[in-house]
Amino acid sequence: DATGLFVAGAEAGSFPNSVRAQVSLEGLTRSGLASVTVLPDPLDRVTVTPNPGAVRAGEQLSFAAAGYDQYGNRLGGLTFAWGATAGGVISGASGLFTAGAVAGAYPDAVEATTSLSGRTRTGRATVVVAPGPLDRVVVTPNPALVEAGRTLQLEASGQDRFGNVIPGLAFVWQETPPRAEEFAMSGTGLIAADTATGAFANAVKATTTSEEISKSGSADVRIVADELV
Repeated sequence: DATGLFVAGAEAGSFPNSVRAQVSLEGLTRSGLASVTVLPDPLDRVTVTPNPGAVRAGEQLSFAAAGYDQYGNRLGGLTFAWGATAGGVISGASGLFTAGAVAGAYPDAVEATTSLSGRTRTGRATVVVAPGPLDRVVVTPNPALVEAGRTLQLEASGQDRFGNVIPGLAFVWQETPPRAEEFAMSGTGLIAADTATGAFANAVKATTTSEEISKSGSADVRIVADELV
């Protein structure tokens, strides 16, 4: 304004020759220029990225943090103290997160804290721990107890090395070896028992493939008389 009072905008940075003063005297006009450096405002908030962070069980993910003033200008020279409240552990200095064994979503589980000019702020991020690679197939119930002449539905799940169930898998079912005289196995895992009783070890198998990894699981089958069930 006319008094030379400069009001900084919201954007921090250097602005060369952005202020001008002009004067006229006895028909002569002259101007002078000055550069302005707008500094960030005090620390207002901390953000943590990625948010949410996705990582597999037992694997690692690096988080990053940044501090900003109220206008969104990033503040330099900050150091952060890291912490994890659930889902795994994190390096207190680097932000390297190591997921635990249990898959799931952990809201605001990762924290980064910093201080500047007497102000302390904390930012948080959610962690989503997904199952790891396919490690095994589990068939249930095992043993499969089915009445002679009746049916029983089996279920299969693909699991990672921690026992987390991997969703969305398709399974191929078969008898091992073929046992047409004892029972029949459908493509959906349904056992149809013959009328004779018997016990058959590892008699059914379910196979699935995930990320080019193929695994099979088996179950015993016991065909029992009606009065024993």
